[in-house]
Amino acid sequence: MQGSPCMSDKDCNTRRFCLAPREEQPFCAACRGLRRRCQRSAMCCPGTLCVNDVCATMEDATPVLERIDDPDGLDATGTTEHPVKNKPKGKPNIKKSQGSKGQEGESCLRTSDCGPALCCARHFWTKICKPVLSEGQVCSRRGHKDTAQAPEIFQRCDCGPGLSCQSQGSRQHTRLRVCQKM
Repeated sequence: MQGSPCMSDKDCNTRRFCLAPREEQPFCAACRGLRRRCQRSAMCCPGTLCVNDVCATMEDATPVLERIDDPDGLDATGTTEHPVKNKPKGKPNIKKSQGSKGQEGESCLRTSDCGPALCCARHFWTKICKPVLSEGQVCSRRGHKDTAQAPEIFQRCDCGPGLSCQSQGSRQHTRLRVCQKM
């Protein structure tokens, strides 16, 4: 059952937003909960924001806002109601002090943006610093038949120094591969 018709989020009650499906009349829909897909903060339930196209708690979003350097000394959060949603897609707005490297879970563009023992890998539709794989961790890539369907949205880092990704056990045709000493 669809909600009442709307033209903007302001036309909808609390815990609802204006959803405009393709080729259908826009209607008020229930807000989206934590870790649900979103396009703007109004789609997320109260107490959450849309960060990297996923509803996140305000506490989870705060570190993103604190990382924005403001050379003019102005309050970077005072310009918009939800500053995270105005961030351009694809390139995270991270301006760190010289020499500062991203920690695990922080946005990145390339591995050099991440700290030691971390790499920059895709996570959903963004890239974050993830730990380099250690001995015994699974390093298998998706099968050949899966690659035509969609890009890999959860990339893994490569195996760490002195390790290589090899089939587990003696069977050569097993699909499970783990990081092992060379």
